[in-house]
Amino acid sequence: MEVRGVNPYESVVAMARRFGEMGAAKDNQYYKSRKGLALGEKENDKVIARSESAVVSNTCKSEVLGGIASLRKEHPSSPMSRTNMFKQMEKVGSTPGAAGVPRQLNPNSIKDALLRWVQNRINDYPNVNVTNFSSSWADGMAFCALIHRFAPHSFDFSKLDPANRRQNFDLAFKVAEDNGIFPLLEVDDMIMMGDRPDWKCVFTYVQSFYKQFRDRP
Repeated sequence: MEVRGVNPYESVVAMARRFGEMGAAKDNQYYKSRKGLALGEKENDKVIARSESAVVSNTCKSEVLGGIASLRKEHPSSPMSRTNMFKQMEKVGSTPGAAGVPRQLNPNSIKDALLRWVQNRINDYPNVNVTNFSSSWADGMAFCALIHRFAPHSFDFSKLDPANRRQNFDLAFKVAEDNGIFPLLEVDDMIMMGDRPDWKCVFTYVQSFYKQFRDRP
C-alpha cells in the first residue's frame, strides 16, 4: 500500500510525529463521540473513527486490515498531542549530558526509553518477558499485563493463558479502550501478523499507553 507523501525510509519517530500532528486531535474527537453514541450507532461510528485515525506509516504490513494500517487520505491540521508526548518521553528517557544539560534522544533512544518504561511496570508479571516491540507482544500477555498494571480490578491476570492469543488480545484491547486508549490495533491485526508482529505497529500503540499513564507510578 502506497501512502502519498510518506517516505518508507523515514524513521518511526519522524513518521509518528508527522501523522500525530495531523490526526491526534481528530482521533480524540472521534473517540469521545463514539463513547457517547447510542448502541445502534456504535458499529458505524467505529468504522468512521478507524478511517479518521492518522497513525504510523505504510511500513506496517500491508495485509493488516484495520486499526493502525487504516490511514486517512487527507489530514486536517490539529493540535500536536503526539508531538507533545514525544517531548515528554524525551524528558523521561534523557540522561544529563555535559554541564548537566539533558541530551536529546535519537529515534533509537526514544524506542529504548519506551521499552524501559514498559519493563519497569510489568517485569514482575508471570509469562511476560518484554525485550522488544515484536515477538514479546505476540501472545497478548504483555498487552494484558500493561493494562492490568493500571486497571488491576478489570480482570484476573492469573487466569490468562499465553496459548489463548485471541482471547488475550480481545481482553487487553477492550479494557484499554475502556481506560482511554484509542483502539489503534485490532485483534485480527495481531493474529494475522503471527509470532513476529510489525514492531512499528506495536510501538505506536504502546505509545498510547505511555501518553495515558505516564504520570502514574
